[in-house]
Amino acid sequence: AHILVSRYGQYSTGDNFPTLLGQAFVALGMSVPNDGKDDTPINRLDRGLFEAACAVNTLRNKQGTGHGRPWLPTVPDHVARTAVETMGLVAERILSVFRETR
Repeated sequence: AHILVSRYGQYSTGDNFPTLLGQAFVALGMSVPNDGKDDTPINRLDRGLFEAACAVNTLRNKQGTGHGRPWLPTVPDHVARTAVETMGLVAERILSVFRETR
């Protein structure tokens, strides 16, 4: 949302995570799946990060503790750690591209 507000002054609060993430990637000129861009290593990296972020979001939605569920998540600690670290990589890539394109 920060990227979209910085670029366009607003974002749609009703859009889901994959839509908002895709809009942020596109706003920064990053590649997303099926965008028709060349299959360069950087574009492939961006597409992979996009897919990984969406997978982590799905895991969070199904197993996350932040949804008021009365049970503990069944995600093993090592998977949870990987999910957190993955989102850190995605955020770092987005922010580094944002800084470069300002």
